Amino acid sequence: MNRTRIFFAISALCVLFIAGCTGSGKAAWDFEGSTGYRSVDGNGYYFNKAGTYAFLNDFAWDLSDEFVLELPEKADGAVVFGVGGFFGTGVPVQAVPNTDSTAADNNYWFEKAREEFGEDLEVRHPVIRVILGKNITGTVRLQGGFFLLSDETEDGRRIGLIPRYYFECSEENSKYYSKDGHLYYKTGQNQNEDVKPGPYWDDPDTEY
Repeated sequence: MNRTRIFFAISALCVLFIAGCTGSGKAAWDFEGSTGYRSVDGNGYYFNKAGTYAFLNDFAWDLSDEFVLELPEKADGAVVFGVGGFFGTGVPVQAVPNTDSTAADNNYWFEKAREEFGEDLEVRHPVIRVILGKNITGTVRLQGGFFLLSDETEDGRRIGLIPRYYFECSEENSKYYSKDGHLYYKTGQNQNEDVKPGPYWDDPDTEY
């Protein structure tokens, strides 16, 4: 193979690589070397290096049922385009609920609590209502998590909370739509498929 053919072969491979990265969406939302993590109005975001885009990394939850998480269009001037996202070359990140409260232990594992308390552990599934605006065109990934309440009930039981999610989506959103609290793709090769972004409000209570 002469030098001309080698040059064109290498060039073709480079074009395919760039096209592949762009098609996956990872190159466009590469947050490696970003300006990092900042908290805005109680919610935590990761911002790209230019400070023009951000995705939700965590949100303040008050432990209540029917809590509403409404994503703002912008945070510190950056467009909030995703709920969770990717780092670097495509490491997925889920957005997580957190509580800055002594009322719950965020670091207590579900399996550990079930082993320790057995039948004295009461697991509840409060619903968090997630409202997605028109700008959410990146990924949507939410983690359930387990929160062990600090106080015992009158009969000595411990209560653990495993939140579920109910989705509502703006009709102006170009990528997603919601129905019965579930989230679906509006267009593309996955059109009308369930996004499965996290534990839904109607998931069986027996599942973590």
